[in-house]
Amino acid sequence: MRLKKINKNKRALSEIVSYALLILIALAIGTLIFVWLLGIINDPKTEKCPEDGVSIVIREAICHDADDKVEIAIANQGRFNISGFVVKGSNNPGTKALINLDPNDAPATLADVGELNIIISKDLGPGEEGYYNFSYSALTPASLSKISVVAIRNQSEKMAICTNSLAGQDVSCS
Repeated sequence: MRLKKINKNKRALSEIVSYALLILIALAIGTLIFVWLLGIINDPKTEKCPEDGVSIVIREAICHDADDKVEIAIANQGRFNISGFVVKGSNNPGTKALINLDPNDAPATLADVGELNIIISKDLGPGEEGYYNFSYSALTPASLSKISVVAIRNQSEKMAICTNSLAGQDVSCS
């Protein structure tokens, strides 16, 4: 008789342990989803750029074919200072400019944010223009058909990538 009582107790203990494990697993999965969503919502690297008021323009692009370099005049036509920019190029006029162009200017510095080479220079104020030299030797073959520039703002000590300020220009460097 005593043997039957012990078996019943073991079965009850097994059910309690399985329910406890099920609750712990559900809590762990919920915590992982919460942390993942928190990382998406509060991205510490970038800030949101203002929807309007940021405008960047490529005034001219001068090719120096002997050195595989291009000099680009970038102007700020918006209402806010621009702290930097991302410059990309392509050797195919029918495609997007996706390859980062290497800067040749000594005063410009590079900051890596999400695999983007951001050129940080003296702030370009509204209405100001700057000339910057870039190498397109990373493109194979070494020719340049398209340039695109995206503005970067420094907001609350964080970099804000202004994707709505994309400027592009077709060029012919070979």
